[in-house]
Amino acid sequence: LRSSAARRLVQAGDSEVQDQVLPELESLAPGLGGALEELRVDRWELAFPIWEPGRCSAVATYRRKARKAASSVLFAGDYASFPGLDGAVEAGRWAADQCLERKKL
Repeated sequence: LRSSAARRLVQAGDSEVQDQVLPELESLAPGLGGALEELRVDRWELAFPIWEPGRCSAVATYRRKARKAASSVLFAGDYASFPGLDGAVEAGRWAADQCLERKKL
């Protein structure tokens, strides 16, 4: 969700949040809605990561350039992938894979 939607939905009721978010999740993981046994809405008003439009392109550009660079420094954190712990783990795995690839060369 964009930051504007997140700001609006933090004040919405659980059913409205589910109605807005579930179709987005379904677009990423078809069939997810039918497989859910329970859905809980949690809110962390001050913890919503805000990425402005174009951030994903910037991360992709960084990764393209980093693959070609001779530098031994790679950045890994949620800022180098997508917000949150999962993004930090994904970025760390990506950086580790790049190091292993470079070692093969």
